[in-house]
Amino acid sequence: NVDSWHPVTGVTTGPAGFPGEISVAQGVFWVALHPAIVTAQGSQALSALYRSLNGVTWHSEPEPCPPDTVASMAAATSARVFVVCAGGGAAGSQEKSAYVSNNSGASYVRVADPPFGGDFEAVAASPASVSVGAASGATEIYASFNDGLTWTTTLGFGDGGLGLSDLGFTTATQGVVIHGSPAYPDSLQLLMTRDGGRQWVVVAVSPG
Repeated sequence: NVDSWHPVTGVTTGPAGFPGEISVAQGVFWVALHPAIVTAQGSQALSALYRSLNGVTWHSEPEPCPPDTVASMAAATSARVFVVCAGGGAAGSQEKSAYVSNNSGASYVRVADPPFGGDFEAVAASPASVSVGAASGATEIYASFNDGLTWTTTLGFGDGGLGLSDLGFTTATQGVVIHGSPAYPDSLQLLMTRDGGRQWVVVAVSPG
């Protein structure tokens, strides 16, 4: 078999940009793209949300974030999606606001802000929870189990901010995340949750 890639309809990208996110829940696809504009101070990330029911045809969706923030999203169900807006960093912390839509992105309601500590890294959602990864002087996961009404810290490493990647849920209760930095290969470890993000444990990975 030969992989063949081609542009899909309904998605507009520019010549430059930053990494985005893709999230799938119950057969519905969401993508957040971050095209860049170049200013005298450097490149600045923008945000655009798209949704697809088949992965082929995409439609632009409104996003609730203020213009000076960057939007990242995580689909929890076919109709519920969380959007986290990040901006305004200060000495190892970053302002983060969160919104939820229960009608496929037609409208959003602002929920409680995720904790200020750490620069935003990722958001992931399941039907029962939403988790936000952040890192600066430390690496942490904040989670809400009541649709964003309150947040609690479910994972914390005093690691100097090595960070997280590939945070996501594979079922309503099972999730994965990689802790560490590729710049320090010995720091990398796979963590899993089997209770919807309340507890994370290191999983041994053996080659072969």
